[in-house]
Amino acid sequence: MSSFGRILTTPLHKMHLDADAKMVPFAGYEMPLQYPL
Repeated sequence: MSSFGRILTTPLHKMHLDADAKMVPFAGYEMPLQYPL
């Protein structure tokens, strides 16, 4: 959790997690950084 409050997620968040994406905080959202090959 950031010091500015809760991290938000996008509507596609579960799809990213299901695809084993490495997630990172960016602009207040948890966003995918990298997917496994």
